[in-house]
Amino acid sequence: QIQFNVALFVGALLIVALAIVAALKIADRLVRPVGQLAEAAGRIEEGDFSTRVEVAKSEDEIQMLASAFNRMSGRLQEQTDELKAANTQLDARRAFIEAVLSSVTAGVVALDAKNRVLLVNRSAEGLIEAPGAKVEGKPLAKLSSDLDEFMAGDQSEANVTVSSDGLQRTLAVKRVRYSDGSVITFDDITDQLSDQRRAAWSDIARRI
Repeated sequence: QIQFNVALFVGALLIVALAIVAALKIADRLVRPVGQLAEAAGRIEEGDFSTRVEVAKSEDEIQMLASAFNRMSGRLQEQTDELKAANTQLDARRAFIEAVLSSVTAGVVALDAKNRVLLVNRSAEGLIEAPGAKVEGKPLAKLSSDLDEFMAGDQSEANVTVSSDGLQRTLAVKRVRYSDGSVITFDDITDQLSDQRRAAWSDIARRI
């Protein structure tokens, strides 16, 4: 009876041990893919969009989740590469535009829908603000109330008198509107108008 009880106890222990081993294997099979997914998600959070997880051959929910995760990470990588390429292209275009505008003698100012300065070339800086000052992002009204008053009107072209370095300067201003704002260009015609006035007075004096 004792031997039978011992054998029965040992057998029960063996069965329990086998059950525990089987349960651990099943748990490992279920938990390991989840752990891999969590680790891969952490790498993606850090910016590594090339991360992929191993897809099990079994057709279950874990396999479907791993496949969906790989598709998501692949799509994120594609979109990130497209955004980087687009940003590089935009930076190149902006540098090109700035290089062109810096060589233009006319003043050029790009404004958003709220008349905030988006882009200004060197010629315009000397007329609306001290050269080298940070003007991008500022409202046009704080830089030149005269130009801001012109923007409030309906005219596309006008001669605007502004104060620059304590002097009155006359600008021939043109405006072009687009969906998200406006672009204004202007030339300093102060000397031209002065020459015209002198020529007119000379002609009057000659006739007299």
